[in-house]
Amino acid sequence: MDHHHAEAFHLMKYATKDGSHWEMIWNSRDGVTPFMVHSEDGRTMEHVEWRSDQYAPEWVPPLGSRIFVDATLERCVEWSRDWLRRYEKDPNFQSMLREVYPNKSHDEIARQRGEEMLTEHGEPPPDVLVVTEGVLAWLNQHRGSKAGGSKGEANGPA
Repeated sequence: MDHHHAEAFHLMKYATKDGSHWEMIWNSRDGVTPFMVHSEDGRTMEHVEWRSDQYAPEWVPPLGSRIFVDATLERCVEWSRDWLRRYEKDPNFQSMLREVYPNKSHDEIARQRGEEMLTEHGEPPPDVLVVTEGVLAWLNQHRGSKAGGSKGEANGPA
């Protein structure tokens, strides 16, 4: 196992605080994973039972399950647009934007922030995808070059 991150290619359990909902999410790459994620219905889940994480580099995730992949530039720009919309009525936020991003439109800011997000920690941030036939095809295509993509490769299925 020649990986940069302990959680590379691991199957990990995420659960709500009360344990009423949990799911296994596979990390399809040699990259960090978040401590907390939202379930598909919006509940906050934490990575639990860390010692039970399973190294599974050849895992074939079932359809409908979720996996971690490297975020694409498009996703980072989308997250930046959501961030801008969330605070668009906050005058302090708008003042900060004018100071940090002088003379830039929201589209330009979202693009710049998206590009920054891809490199700010030396690697793309994680994103979560629901496994579809297209995701499985993409995953199988990249198995020979470190499943799920790695630095410098395609980030995820289109």
